[in-house]
Amino acid sequence: MTDARFAVFCDRPCDAIDNSIIGGYNQVDYANTPVSPNIAAFIINGANPFPGDVDYVLGVQSKDDLPVHIIDVKILEVEGRIKRTH
Repeated sequence: MTDARFAVFCDRPCDAIDNSIIGGYNQVDYANTPVSPNIAAFIINGANPFPGDVDYVLGVQSKDDLPVHIIDVKILEVEGRIKRTH
C-alpha cells in the first residue's frame, strides 16, 4: 500500500501513541480530530510502499483513566493533498 494510513476506532476518546518498526526507514505521524475523538490516526510515511506481509502493531491509549477497547481498525481515507508552501 502506498502512503498507508490507518484509523483505530476506540470505545472512548483515545490517542495514537506507538507503532511497531519495519526493517529499514520508518516514519509515522499520529493524529486525532476534535470532531471524532474516538478515532486515533496513524499516517505511515515510511516504509513506503507499506508491505502487506508484515505484522504491524498500532498502540493507542485512553484519554481518561479507564481502559480503552478497540472497536475496529480501517484504512483511513482522506480527500486531496495539501501542498506545503514553506
